[in-house]
Amino acid sequence: MGMTTAETISNTLRFYLNIGSDTVATDQNLRERARFFLILLLKDVWDEAPFWFRLKVGGTVSLVANDSFGTMPSDFSHEGEEMKVYIQNYPDQPLQWIAPDQMQALRRTTNSTTGRPMQYTLQDRTVAGRPKIQIWPSANTTYTLLVDNYVKLMPDLVDRPVAPIAEVGAAVGLTGAYSYLVTFVTASGETEAGIASNTITLANQKGNVTSIPVSPCHSVTSRKLYRTSAGGSTYGLVTTIADNTTTSYLGDVLVDGSLGVAPPTTVTAITGTEQFPEDAQERLFMGGLRTALATSQGDVRDLRWREEWMKDVKRFWGNYKQGRSEPMAMPTYGTTRNLTYGDPRYRFSV
Repeated sequence: MGMTTAETISNTLRFYLNIGSDTVATDQNLRERARFFLILLLKDVWDEAPFWFRLKVGGTVSLVANDSFGTMPSDFSHEGEEMKVYIQNYPDQPLQWIAPDQMQALRRTTNSTTGRPMQYTLQDRTVAGRPKIQIWPSANTTYTLLVDNYVKLMPDLVDRPVAPIAEVGAAVGLTGAYSYLVTFVTASGETEAGIASNTITLANQKGNVTSIPVSPCHSVTSRKLYRTSAGGSTYGLVTTIADNTTTSYLGDVLVDGSLGVAPPTTVTAITGTEQFPEDAQERLFMGGLRTALATSQGDVRDLRWREEWMKDVKRFWGNYKQGRSEPMAMPTYGTTRNLTYGDPRYRFSV
């Protein structure tokens, strides 16, 4: 199992900069600096990845027709040359792309506004910046579109949250010793548990939580707040904070028996690095980050270390592509599209 973004940063800071000490791994300024360099490294790794690695297969868009727009998946980057759009239950009839101005011309000049859609275009964006998809003709129904082989966005590497501050509130409420922690939530999933807060002792009082961490990542849309039971060491969900701006939660009186699920572990957490092969996480991300931080104090103007690291990136993807290309020469079983009788591959399709 590969490492999360937080593990990559923590292990690099702890073992390569301070020889095992946890002090440097919990320094937020150093963590933010490390994540900055990690993002720079990620871009190089992503750009060198083979094109099929960056393609998303089987995305789904729920589109209400009748002149409305559907929203492309959150990890959509652009169409590329491989993207296909289908209506669910019509897999053999992909929609044809047309330019936005052609779509508007159809809407102005064509009287018919119903029927199974045959064309699509991408036009405008949501408030969150996600592209909208529009189809033609439209109908008074809801279609589920299947979007295959679009180019994915480079993943956002989300570090774990720092510790919030727990404080004693007013009566009436909980009794016992409690601590809190936070996770970050994106459209892809949830990070592992952040650093736990200080412990407070309540005597029929409410729990207040301040300095709730805010993520610098644009992909973080909400945060989850967890708390122990009285005197306990495991955490359960208290509430979901549906933004990435609020920094306090006051008046927690949720009884221990009503606490929700536990936060994700490092195995189940979603932080961006899980999209890459395990050896890439350790060989490229940890290795690159270690060098970026230790060589010339991480000065990005010093390109000598980066040139050597990029050679390793190219070698890694070269070996990865070579390994992946081997089974491509084997016969293809299952449904094979666009074959005609007489094609030597035809006998392998069923």
